[in-house]
Amino acid sequence: IRYSVADVTTWQPATPADLVVVSFLHLPVDELIRVITTAGTWLRSGGHLLYLGHALENFVHGVGGPADPAILPGMVDLARASQGMRVVELTHLLRPQGDRQAVDILLHLQPWDINPGG
Repeated sequence: IRYSVADVTTWQPATPADLVVVSFLHLPVDELIRVITTAGTWLRSGGHLLYLGHALENFVHGVGGPADPAILPGMVDLARASQGMRVVELTHLLRPQGDRQAVDILLHLQPWDINPGG
């Protein structure tokens, strides 16, 4: 396994990746969409892109996370970031936090040139 820890707003991989994970990166939503769209171009055929972070819905219905809704993506935002890619999953995840819950959002993308049976 090879991995890179880098600034996703400026980094470019030397070769296509099997997996790109963008985890709890909270930028202004338009910038986050650009990062996810760009990260999708880093994948090899059959590769996977995963985004996991606090959801916009966490601001009202959850606990913890950023206090600025301008940096919390919603479903529509991540759907926009998915243009041109196969959406494997886009869902909210509830994470217990004491007697409350945090609302996270998960996006799983793949290039369209994958073999769905393989």
